[in-house]
Amino acid sequence: MNLIIIGAGIMGTTLATLAKEMAPELDVTILERLDHAGAGNSWVFNNAGTGHEANCELNYTPVDEEVISVEKALKIHAQFNIAKQFWAHLIEKGAIKDPKSFINRTKHCTIVSEASIEELRLRFKEMSAHHFFENMQFSEDFDEIKSWIPYLMEERPRDQKMAATVIETGTDVNFGALTEQMAAHAVQELGVKIEYGTHVKRVHRSPTGRWLIEAEQNGAEIQHRADVLFVGAGGGAFPLLKKSHLPFRSRFSGFPVGGRFLQAPISAEQAEQYRAKTYGKAAVGAPPMSVPHLDLRVAEGQHYLLFGPFASFKPVLEKGRGFFDYLKSMRLHDIPGLLNVAWSISRWLSIWCLRPSKARRACSRSWRASLRA
Repeated sequence: MNLIIIGAGIMGTTLATLAKEMAPELDVTILERLDHAGAGNSWVFNNAGTGHEANCELNYTPVDEEVISVEKALKIHAQFNIAKQFWAHLIEKGAIKDPKSFINRTKHCTIVSEASIEELRLRFKEMSAHHFFENMQFSEDFDEIKSWIPYLMEERPRDQKMAATVIETGTDVNFGALTEQMAAHAVQELGVKIEYGTHVKRVHRSPTGRWLIEAEQNGAEIQHRADVLFVGAGGGAFPLLKKSHLPFRSRFSGFPVGGRFLQAPISAEQAEQYRAKTYGKAAVGAPPMSVPHLDLRVAEGQHYLLFGPFASFKPVLEKGRGFFDYLKSMRLHDIPGLLNVAWSISRWLSIWCLRPSKARRACSRSWRASLRA
């Protein structure tokens, strides 16, 4: 049996590694448009790098009046624990030489203003009752919060009512570095084949259940056949889905909105003062992806602070592909859904896209009083 995986990002590379570990006889090939693994959405600054354990993200614990639901948070935390176990297995095997090359301990914090203190208190009460979150701490004390996240509390009025939670054992993950090392191990030790510079154009499923993959490689048209196909191609998955003739293809469409971050390199000494990822609460009417956070990031030994996300509107499927690729991926049945999304977040988009500098300065100052944008 053979498995074709489209996309050598964190998802595709993880699947290839797991598949060969569990079934060594399986023939596994990854087709990647770019020239190395982890160069797309998995690259270090193309995602927030938060080890998502539901420690600090309020949207994972929705509130209905005075009832808070933690089921989603528990599920996400359990899933990430499994991922960490798999990475520990790779480290023990020698596939990853230095764990600090991709994962670093970083506090996970949540901070809210006076209007949301009771919500955060309720969240803390429900979550800390479970052993996943038993080490979570809650505080309304200015000095204690400042000891957790000093950059966010400097020059802030002491009479400003705020509350925060912290979990000391959170993580920052460089998924790009992890993907590169995992891909090298998969090729050298497990026999996985990766074909770089291969742009998949179309996939078809035959009546027998096998897949035909049509691609372009170094200017030449090529084909692959597979018993099992996995598409982990980021935004590039949409046009493949639309061309696949699968019955559920009309249920999905892609709206060209993204998130941008302010980024600044900092010294190792400065990083020691703020070794945290701090999440707040999204504005009313904003989508979940707009939750503001100030993150410490580590990439190739250098430390950075990132703040965002700020909305961006760019009609491309992914980096390195143009506007016409996005247009060609659309179908008539996509239009109602796209219009509905556009209407529901139009105010949010207009704030960030039409007045980006003013909006970023206001948001930055609301987070850190001493910040001068």
